[in-house]
Amino acid sequence: MWRAAALALLLAAPAAAQEALPPGYPPKIGEIGGTLGGQPVAWETFDFSIGAFDASAWFDHVDGIVLSLVGYLPGEPEGQTGRLLVRARFDGWPAAGQAAAGVTVEIFDFEMDDPRLTSEGRAAELLLDSVAYDDGPGSGYGSAGGVIRAELCGVDGNDSPCRPFEARFQTLLQYSGL
Repeated sequence: MWRAAALALLLAAPAAAQEALPPGYPPKIGEIGGTLGGQPVAWETFDFSIGAFDASAWFDHVDGIVLSLVGYLPGEPEGQTGRLLVRARFDGWPAAGQAAAGVTVEIFDFEMDDPRLTSEGRAAELLLDSVAYDDGPGSGYGSAGGVIRAELCGVDGNDSPCRPFEARFQTLLQYSGL
């Protein structure tokens, strides 16, 4: 009997947590839009932070400085299908006009473990138009914008033909561990 009660509490916890979230949560912090194979595509970035850094756009210090952008289909911050992941490594501190040294672009069907389309093994680029801190270095928050270009191809037996991808992004972001 206690197991049934515990299970009921566990299942009810996410619903209770959702009810406690402020209106408009999570706030949208940016946009990514362009074309994939000539067709328009769009994503949004969000700040899921509640008491700790948890935005879907951030710079981190991992094997150089890495910009990560996780884009969600418009209005679907909880959605799994169609998520975009862009990772771009910089050799030094990023500045406007700088291109990334290594870029990977992926679009996922469901979970972030299974990309449907990827640029891996192909040329991909990210060029920054702007990079800024909100309150100077060390503030933890800022913004970035730029252009992403890649050729995206199907993976794991996916017959999808390779398609050109080009998008512009502008987003607020977090500086994690810098």
